[in-house]
Amino acid sequence: MKTSLKKAVKEALALISAGSKKEAKDKVQSAVSVIDKAVENGILHKNTAARKKSRLVLKLNKLTKK
Repeated sequence: MKTSLKKAVKEALALISAGSKKEAKDKVQSAVSVIDKAVENGILHKNTAARKKSRLVLKLNKLTKK
């Protein structure tokens, strides 16, 4: 579960930095889903998950405003 979490976040950040808006949005949504599942399984604390999701969405919003 930890590796899939890290992989999902890393892939989302890579797409955001590459500048592909549509693919980045889809990948961020799937990363948020994986983060939520990690909280349900007790791997992440809920506040840590909220912080990770917030940072991902902020970076995505910066990309879409350009």
